[in-house]
Amino acid sequence: MPIIVSYTKFRLMSAALAISVASSALFVLSTQLPGEADRPPLNQDQIARLQPRVRVAFADWWLYQLFPFDRSDEKNTTFDAIAWVDEPAKAAFKKFSRYHDLLKTHEILFLKDHTWEPQNLPNGSTRVTYAGYLVSLTDPSMNSHYVRFDLDIRSAPTGLRVCGWKMTYDPDFQTTLSFLSKCQKHSSSMQANRKAYDCIREAHLRQEEGKQQLALSLANKAISLNPDCALAYNVRADIRKDLHNYNQAIKDYDQAIVLKPDFALAFFCRAMLKDKLGDSMGAISDYGETLRLCPNFNYARINRGGILDMEGDRTGALADYDKLADIPEFREVIMAQRAQVKLEMGNLIGAIIDCNESLKLNPKNTNAYRTRGIVWHTLGLQRFAESDFAKARGEGIR
Repeated sequence: MPIIVSYTKFRLMSAALAISVASSALFVLSTQLPGEADRPPLNQDQIARLQPRVRVAFADWWLYQLFPFDRSDEKNTTFDAIAWVDEPAKAAFKKFSRYHDLLKTHEILFLKDHTWEPQNLPNGSTRVTYAGYLVSLTDPSMNSHYVRFDLDIRSAPTGLRVCGWKMTYDPDFQTTLSFLSKCQKHSSSMQANRKAYDCIREAHLRQEEGKQQLALSLANKAISLNPDCALAYNVRADIRKDLHNYNQAIKDYDQAIVLKPDFALAFFCRAMLKDKLGDSMGAISDYGETLRLCPNFNYARINRGGILDMEGDRTGALADYDKLADIPEFREVIMAQRAQVKLEMGNLIGAIIDCNESLKLNPKNTNAYRTRGIVWHTLGLQRFAESDFAKARGEGIR
């Protein structure tokens, strides 16, 4: 069965951070988090297990200082973000930081939308990935731009550091800079847009809390304050989807795209809903538009490949999987999925090679065992087939 990736929303981190900032602008960590003061001090093994959690807390704090999330927050205008960035990562960060003044003056707000599970990298650092919208309050329609930030965090003797910085889903960096450079410092729509943004942000938070009716009311208010805001329609569509009001959700995605024809995420979300409703061709078309606008939006490619496979377009599915196979974060799943497609196309040797690669990365991948078992069975090697089928059922896997 092809793997379809669900686009789950990011829950804003609300836990307090166990940090103190020294005058030398170094991040000094405690070995205990808030609420744990009455517990015994942590040993080294416990600290090692806690390390990714603390690094995520640092990344959240650092990004919060860099971007205004809420117009009412009082930011530290002397915050020097680049002081926390290692030399190899500074070049990429400096390209973006020259527009930081626009962010600090609250002409652009960042609405966090999604976060990925932290990844422990081979170099000992932890990758923390955020995605969300840069929202222009000075634009009459509150134009937004979807971006993804990959922050690699490492430990230093004196604290934590940003050792890697990357932006994707832009579709390229120049597009992001173009969006930022068009934002002006003064606009008559600023006050109304701030109110609309507050409603969108609150709607997003209430949706994450499961308070869908309240979230819907807030999204409705945002649209009444600015009926030309594509982001507000996209947020309301997500809420209506949660409420199983699918036809109205489709209409909201449609309107978001009418107002912002380059709204890649609206195409992506509409594609997922169309697939859920059985409109495979409509979903394939919308994933295609997503990838036309953002060629590196890999989740759209994963989902499209799965639908193409189910619809019998093996060549199309294989083309999508081939483009994903060398991306580390997808390789294990994609190799198992591509093996299945190769099996269906009669390429038994290719299927075995892909299954072996997937199992090398994850010896517990039951899909890879199942596909390889079918290959062995097809070749008449029943002993090998039975062994793999047993592992596909979870038997004998350690």
